[in-house]
Amino acid sequence: MSLRKESSMSFILDDDCTIFIEDNIKESKIEKVKTVEFISKKENKVSFVEAKTSFSKVNNENDFNKNIENIIEKYTTSLSLFHSALLGRFSNLENLTPYKKGRCRKYEYILFLIIKNHKKEWLPHVLNKLKQSLKPLLEIWNIKDANVKVLNEDGARKQGLIE
Repeated sequence: MSLRKESSMSFILDDDCTIFIEDNIKESKIEKVKTVEFISKKENKVSFVEAKTSFSKVNNENDFNKNIENIIEKYTTSLSLFHSALLGRFSNLENLTPYKKGRCRKYEYILFLIIKNHKKEWLPHVLNKLKQSLKPLLEIWNIKDANVKVLNEDGARKQGLIE
């Protein structure tokens, strides 16, 4: 186990089961590709984690919608790159061995958005809009609606994701 700083939060990670996809993409020098911070596996659950220090308020509709679109792009790209790497089509992702041991179709995917400086009462607005906008992606990848999680720093700490 180790700690990794993302968006001013210290994430608790199992080094053997974590893919730092964002770092791998930067090292690959692929341009204009947006991904989540990292992918982490625990038993049959694979978490795609995006961390933000802040997020637009719902009353700032244009910025709020741009933030949602940005997050969706990151989840979409990350899922594609992850599976492309598992199929041997993209070789730049490190630490795939723990993922190859299981059968992908049995994995339960969880999409986390963790916003450091976000009030608890604002979280449902982000979650509802994110779920609504992610609906096609959730259906394509057979991801349960309940597996889309939007947490602030306190919620992430309670779930054991950060220190």
